[in-house]
Amino acid sequence: MFSSDRGVYDVLSEMEKMSAEKSLKTNKQEILSARVLHLKKRRDELRNKLEQDNEVGNSLGSRLAKKLMEAQWIYRLLGISVVVLDEKALHVTFITSYRGAYCESYAAVLKERSDQENKYLLVRHDFPRSLPSDDLSVWLENGLQEFVSQVNRRLHIFITRREELKMDCKSLCHRLTVACIYL
Repeated sequence: MFSSDRGVYDVLSEMEKMSAEKSLKTNKQEILSARVLHLKKRRDELRNKLEQDNEVGNSLGSRLAKKLMEAQWIYRLLGISVVVLDEKALHVTFITSYRGAYCESYAAVLKERSDQENKYLLVRHDFPRSLPSDDLSVWLENGLQEFVSQVNRRLHIFITRREELKMDCKSLCHRLTVACIYL
């Protein structure tokens, strides 16, 4: 009888342990389930925020790209185009015209100085000799925008004078021809 009581006691003890373990597992599962739900909610919040940031970033990026394209279009209208050759080199093309007619284009290759940021060196160019080299380096020292502005202005002055001289020569030749006819 004693042994059978002990057996019942052991079984009940085992059942209590199993119940306690099951209760503990249930508590752990509930805690883990709550943690999983919290993490999923946080993930969804972060996803939504990221999507909103991307939408804002895309709209800012597209606005910036649009402004850059407009600026490039304006420069092209002015007869200037800038192409990035690599990280540290630019190719600037100046397109000249006289009275709305294309005359010719000139180009320069600029390389960023290693010792100073946003300062460039003139590597090569095909500008007319009427543009002094000393002036070119001074304009570059004052910045890229100053260089482009001054070179563009001087090239247009050069082309205008050249074309006016051509017209004056034609006019003079015409006058001489007419004068010779009447002599």
